[in-house]
Amino acid sequence: MRTAIHRSGAAAAVRALLLLLVASGAACDAPAARDDTASTIVAVDDAGDTLRLAAPAQRIVSTVPAQTQILLALGAGDRIIARTDFDTQPELAHLPSTGNGITPNVEWIAAQRPDLVISWADTQSRSVIARLSALGIPAYASAVETIDDILRSIERLGALTDRDAAADSIVHDIRQELEAVARDVANRPRTRVMYVIGIEPLMVAGPRTFVDEALTIAGGDNVFGDTRARWPVVSIEEVIRRDPEVIIVGLGRTAAEADSVTARLRTAPGWRELRAVREGRVHWADPYEFNRPSPTIGRSARRFAEMLSDVGPSESEESAGRAAPGAAMPDNNLDGRDGPDGPHGLVPLP
Repeated sequence: MRTAIHRSGAAAAVRALLLLLVASGAACDAPAARDDTASTIVAVDDAGDTLRLAAPAQRIVSTVPAQTQILLALGAGDRIIARTDFDTQPELAHLPSTGNGITPNVEWIAAQRPDLVISWADTQSRSVIARLSALGIPAYASAVETIDDILRSIERLGALTDRDAAADSIVHDIRQELEAVARDVANRPRTRVMYVIGIEPLMVAGPRTFVDEALTIAGGDNVFGDTRARWPVVSIEEVIRRDPEVIIVGLGRTAAEADSVTARLRTAPGWRELRAVREGRVHWADPYEFNRPSPTIGRSARRFAEMLSDVGPSESEESAGRAAPGAAMPDNNLDGRDGPDGPHGLVPLP
């Protein structure tokens, strides 16, 4: 009965998440609007600031790789005039780089004469948006955490580049793919999963993140879905206590790098005690795809569903007796905070 109740609750959570994504598209205000009296495009960015463009952006500097991927998906890649070191797409290789994108040279960006700059939202230690705005350069602050945020970003950038139809099509396809994944796993036992984005320190995906939501849709129960922080730093002792059935590691760019990480886990103290490690249920996820809140989120959910499918029903039902995400449990072993600068302190997020 406990398994049935747990599965029912998880199914309700998935339905609520999908309904939220559909409702956000139907009920939210327009992502950007054309002001006919002034012939300008008006949009509100992720920091809540209003951005005005005299015409669709033609010279774009993007210091946020996930937003760069959106521009490429929209068919606006030819308007990008500068990228970051982590934008490795062949079609961008000829472009100059702003470096890591977190703290770019504002004066250099200004010299490129952009009509739109996409940058991380300002923090106490970073004021790129404010400095660009002071120079009269339209600057869009990006702060994307959830799937809904991804869809909103696609719509906003579509409007700012006059690619609204392409944006609508991409958003529709993502919603369709997520709904299809949820249907495919609806009758499958839920699988307890942990998504790792850093080993030293040990950082994982927590609640209210696009990774957590994609895992939930794919049939997973994030074992750290009850933490306060979105991207918490945790202890290996707490991982052992929560005992994930599957571990997904978003580290390493190549299969060889992924194999090296997996080999380390098989012999590392604490890690080698985990059932998922002992039984070979550690999967690799390319961080340049899975760790970024980008238009590939539907494909990521599909791949998550495949990774979670190698746990048999008896194993999942047995694990239902353990503490489930969201259950009352002490977190004295949890750091309770995001990693440095949220997930963005770890290359190549996002």
